[in-house]
Amino acid sequence: MCKEELIMLVVKSDTFQKEVMESNVPVLVDFFATWCGPCQMMGPVLEQLQAEYGDKAKIVKVDIDQAMDLAQKYRVMSVPNMIFFKDGQVADSIIGRCFCFGSHRICCCFCSYYPCCLHIYIYCLRFSGTAT
Repeated sequence: MCKEELIMLVVKSDTFQKEVMESNVPVLVDFFATWCGPCQMMGPVLEQLQAEYGDKAKIVKVDIDQAMDLAQKYRVMSVPNMIFFKDGQVADSIIGRCFCFGSHRICCCFCSYYPCCLHIYIYCLRFSGTAT
């Protein structure tokens, strides 16, 4: 069976308002750079999450080198940097490829499927209204 390849929507300055701010579902915006190794590692995780969520949530990417105004507006100082939007407002963010989850530090390098997906998954559940 051939797995369908997902192509993540790359949002630019001129489409950010429509795709993110006016979205009727929660949006995870992945601020990334093409030269960033950890950003490239996050790609398969985000594609998997987008496939699982379908229409309940949206995941888009913003190339910080192509949309410097958005990176500046949202104070993106390092990548990867993921910002969660709900109802056109910033709801939360995750910076880097290692995240704190409760009292445990979860690092992508300890798992073949990047444990950060657990953290992102929980945020997506929380902001899509499918979990409390």
